[in-house]
Amino acid sequence: MGTITAPGVGSGLDISGIIQSLVAVEREPLNRIEANQSAARTELSAFGRLNSSLETFESALGSLDSFSSFRIFETTSSDEDIATATASSDAAEGETDIVITQLAQRNVLSSAAFADTSTIVGEGTLTISVGADSFDVVIDSTNSTLSGIRDAINNAADNTGITATVINANDGSRLIFSSDDEGVANALTLTGGGTLTSLSSANLTVQEPSLDAQFTVSGFAVTSSSNTVSNVLQGVTFELGAIGASTITVGRNNSAVQESVQEFVDAFNAVNTTITQLRAGDLQGESLLLTIVSDLRNVFNTATTGLGGTFSSLSEIGVAFNDEGALALDADALTTALNADFRGVSNLFADPTQGYVTRLQDIAELLVQTGGLIDTREEGVNTRIDNFDARIDQFELRLISIERRLTSQFAALDTLLSSLNNTSRFLTSSLASLPTIQRRQ
Repeated sequence: MGTITAPGVGSGLDISGIIQSLVAVEREPLNRIEANQSAARTELSAFGRLNSSLETFESALGSLDSFSSFRIFETTSSDEDIATATASSDAAEGETDIVITQLAQRNVLSSAAFADTSTIVGEGTLTISVGADSFDVVIDSTNSTLSGIRDAINNAADNTGITATVINANDGSRLIFSSDDEGVANALTLTGGGTLTSLSSANLTVQEPSLDAQFTVSGFAVTSSSNTVSNVLQGVTFELGAIGASTITVGRNNSAVQESVQEFVDAFNAVNTTITQLRAGDLQGESLLLTIVSDLRNVFNTATTGLGGTFSSLSEIGVAFNDEGALALDADALTTALNADFRGVSNLFADPTQGYVTRLQDIAELLVQTGGLIDTREEGVNTRIDNFDARIDQFELRLISIERRLTSQFAALDTLLSSLNNTSRFLTSSLASLPTIQRRQ
């Protein structure tokens, strides 16, 4: 069993307190290292906030970095029950008359009525054709009922586009076969082998014939296998809803463009605010922040040249810095500019050489890309943090060694003082026991 030591018991000194005080003095350099490490972690977090803000800004730039980003159209219909439409960036402004005389329709066939869903229909091979494609379903004693045949068709791995259902009506249960897609090209044909002849097309009732849509666009006849038509008018997809006539109007969506420009303004202001806060706080004195501010401002202060059109700077279309130093959007000025020279506005943002978005993207990418300026700064800070970790580990080992040495030294001192105290007590006791010598008078 080891010896139990209690420094200070023999001497009466607060040796533990003395050791702790001495170790605390030795720890002062470690406290400074830990404080520097904490500051480095704060700095790393600050660079992370800067990077995140710039990535958000870069994302906002992406909504305005091409001419198609400005070609945002909206459509209206004079009768939405008859037809509606959507328009992509390939569309052109204008009105189109559409007259629908027939809608595309799925082919629906019905069997004769059976007693119920558990009635056995027969066994054999049922061949189903959907247009030019066909597949076979084997019907045997395990799936020969109405519900079994329904499930066998729907679960067939090579099903080419048919859905089977069972309808329970007053006169019995029927198998219903419906093509998944509209149009004559998807008409159904069923051939029942063995004892499945009741499911052959000749013995089925046509509930809905397969039909192609018939309509005119600006007076030109069009046939479509679907009621969703996207190959007639460039950039426009029609949704046919009912027989009749409607006028589809395609117009430029200035509101959507304005929203994208506002997102651009807001994202820049967020970056600007973040940089301002970091310069006054966690990254005070960091030269990169001053470089970023200078580069961004330089883009806004440098007008485009040679683009043609009416405008050469963002301030001319309502995007400018206000008295507080924030970027602001004048929506009315932007709308006026879009109506006056739509191409000129899109050139200001999206021109691949001089556009404001292109130039700002170049700056943002240089900053946030892997191996970019911020990444390099973060690597440097991480290296410092790692070095601090190593120094802290070394220093803590040194403190353990110092504490052990001091404990050993003070334990020896305590033993020595205890021995001296014992000797002192012995001498005092011995001297006190000596006989008293009387003086002669």
